[in-house]
Amino acid sequence: IALMLQDVTIQKKLQRDLVEKQAAIKSAYEELLKQNKQLKELDIAKNRFIALTTHELRTPLSAMIASSEVLKMGLFDTEEEMKEFIDMIYEQGHHLSALINDILDFAKIQAGKMDFYLGKKDAQSIVTDIVEAQMGVASNSNVSMTMKSQESEDFSCYLDEVRFKQVITNMVSNAIKYNVPNGTV
Repeated sequence: IALMLQDVTIQKKLQRDLVEKQAAIKSAYEELLKQNKQLKELDIAKNRFIALTTHELRTPLSAMIASSEVLKMGLFDTEEEMKEFIDMIYEQGHHLSALINDILDFAKIQAGKMDFYLGKKDAQSIVTDIVEAQMGVASNSNVSMTMKSQESEDFSCYLDEVRFKQVITNMVSNAIKYNVPNGTV
């Protein structure tokens, strides 16, 4: 009778290690696929953002170029018309500057470097000023705009005035811009 014994301890340990490594590789591969999908989605969002931004930048720039060409070629009849073209260039220049600032703010937010300066301010007076400033834009767009205010209440709160104005201005501007003819805000 021959008896043969074989120690399979090392073989079993290697087999367990191999199964663990395979599971780790599979998990890492699945995570890589997930991250790849997220990167593709971010790339699509980035491309949409660039396309939209380019369009938004072209609009005021085109108005500025057209107005300056009219001025350069002397294609205006009165001093009043000349002033209107100069005002157009000035307003569109500010609009273009605001768009560029928005893009820079977006980059700061993405990088986690956005600074906020909080202070106690009257939110209602800020909103009132913005609404009053946008009344002309609303009127030119055939949109009526009203604001109900609570004179007796205190609307003081801690906020970053620049960012708060930015948010409210964007909201009011979009409400006018994307409204229907003869609509209301």
